[in-house]
Amino acid sequence: MNGVILLSLIPAAVLATFSCKNQAGNNVDWFAVYKMPIVPGDTSINGVQDGVGFYYLDAKSPGAFVPSTKMLNDTKQAIAYTLQQFYTKQNDSTVFHPYDGDSDTDDGGDASESTKYGHTKDSGQDYGQTMLCMTFKYAELSKIGTQLFYNRPSIYSSFLPTTMSAANPDLVNALAAQYSKNASSIFSLTTKGGVTFTSFAKSKYFNADLYDSLVAPTLKTDLTVESWRRGGLISLQCSLTYHANDALSIHVGNTPEFSYTKDHSKMARSTDSSKPYVCIGDINRMTSQYVRGGGTLCTNSSSLWGAFNVIATQNSC
Repeated sequence: MNGVILLSLIPAAVLATFSCKNQAGNNVDWFAVYKMPIVPGDTSINGVQDGVGFYYLDAKSPGAFVPSTKMLNDTKQAIAYTLQQFYTKQNDSTVFHPYDGDSDTDDGGDASESTKYGHTKDSGQDYGQTMLCMTFKYAELSKIGTQLFYNRPSIYSSFLPTTMSAANPDLVNALAAQYSKNASSIFSLTTKGGVTFTSFAKSKYFNADLYDSLVAPTLKTDLTVESWRRGGLISLQCSLTYHANDALSIHVGNTPEFSYTKDHSKMARSTDSSKPYVCIGDINRMTSQYVRGGGTLCTNSSSLWGAFNVIATQNSC
């Protein structure tokens, strides 16, 4: 389950013939998944009682989440098909391989590690989670490397071919556990299929909430954010021109509504329908996250905005 969660948290720089794969194993520009938490006794989708059920959408059908007939522990579904490309090529010296993992103090992990590094998860069954895969051309790798340089993920294994090193200095630094002393970075990333995402990254030196202080004012819209909030809650910043509210419960498809306390997603949706942004990322709205690296990827899409209309209740000013 570790690799499944990591796919949602790091932008997939898919090189050479690598691509995100759809539910049938065919190439797709991008896909998104909303994994459900364990819901005892529920039969709305396959695997939901065991925490391996999920909803899926992709670039070819972005308007609505579709319940997956396959479960996360099945080898014939989008995430497995996508990751298998990397496993098959893991000994290929011409391909860049990042392996990323981190225990989390929110779940009882080591606090010194958790507050130092960017946020990744090591178990995916109990709680909900959002996942995003994007297919990029090689030209975008340098910008992705810069964002990792800010995010400070805990990369425990990697291989970067020397032919790629000179053109990707920030990625080299990130892989060497050297991280930016600057506060934040914003880049526009374009997928192979031409879809634009705005990538927001912050280092621990940002020392503020990513959504209130960077994403909302940049996109010029209020946001409703679903994230893990179990301590050090952030008060609503109602005096800001643009600010973030917090989701209180989630309702996806026919799966029963569940509390934000059952969800490890880091997802945001604009409140302004004329600016239909959806963001998927890796950092929570808690005061402990002020000094932690992390980021989110946002895209302007009416179809996705409609599909992510899953926040059932929220707080507000």
